[in-house]
Amino acid sequence: VEGRTLEEILARVSRYPKAVRGNAGGHWNHTFFWNIMTDRKEEQEITPDLLHAFEKYFGSLDDFKNDFVSAGADVLGSGWVWLIKTQSGRLKIVTTQNHDNPLMDVCETPGTPILVCDLWEHAYYLKFKANRSEFLRKFFALVNWTRVHALFTRKLH
Repeated sequence: VEGRTLEEILARVSRYPKAVRGNAGGHWNHTFFWNIMTDRKEEQEITPDLLHAFEKYFGSLDDFKNDFVSAGADVLGSGWVWLIKTQSGRLKIVTTQNHDNPLMDVCETPGTPILVCDLWEHAYYLKFKANRSEFLRKFFALVNWTRVHALFTRKLH
C-alpha cells in the first residue's frame, strides 16, 4: 500500500486484507461525508445544472430526495446511501454495507460519489432514535450543493 493514494487502494481493495477494506473505507467515507455538509447558506443553493440532472434522472428534485431517503431507509444494519455518477455520466442512487463505497472493486455498482449520507446508528440514533427516514430528510438541509455540483461536473477518468 505504500506509495498509493487512498483512492488507488480502494479501487483494488479486494487484493488487501479485510482490515484494509474496513479501515480505508471508513476513513474515506467519513471524510467525504463531513466534507459534503455545510452550514453556509450560500453553499446550500442547488445549481440549475444539478436541478436539471435531478429532473432528467429522477423526475424532480423532490423525487430524487424521496428515492434517496427510501434507499437509505431500506439498508439493513450499518452502511451508506450514495448519489454516484456512473462511467456513462448517469446519476444513480446506490447503497453499500459497512464501510464499502462505490470506488471499491467489490462494489456491485461502481461510480464516482458525489453525495453520501452515513447510515450507521452513531450518525442519527441519539437525536432520531430508530427513525432513519427522518434523519435522511433533515440531512438535505446541510448538504453543500456547491460541492456536489463541483463533483458532478468534474470530468471522469
